[in-house]
Amino acid sequence: MEALKPASEINGADLVRRARSGDGGAWEEIVTAFSRRIFNLAYRFTSNADAAEDLTQDVFIRIYRTLDQYDPKQGDLANWLMRLARNFIIDDYR
Repeated sequence: MEALKPASEINGADLVRRARSGDGGAWEEIVTAFSRRIFNLAYRFTSNADAAEDLTQDVFIRIYRTLDQYDPKQGDLANWLMRLARNFIIDDYR
């Protein structure tokens, strides 16, 4: 089994392209690489581990639905994902 790459080494454009075409492994790689960072962000807003887990799952569902909006010319995948996650979490917090 191939070791997962750190988020900083991920080719975001390729992963998103593959995930959009139905490659479950590419989506799993995205989730694995970024779930801890998104969970930590959610936890800072909720101060509750269970709520942060639920919110993290919701964020990934929303991200999956918006993958077609990712444009690598606008920045790397990590920045795009974290910006979306922050916006979704803030919206939920309101």
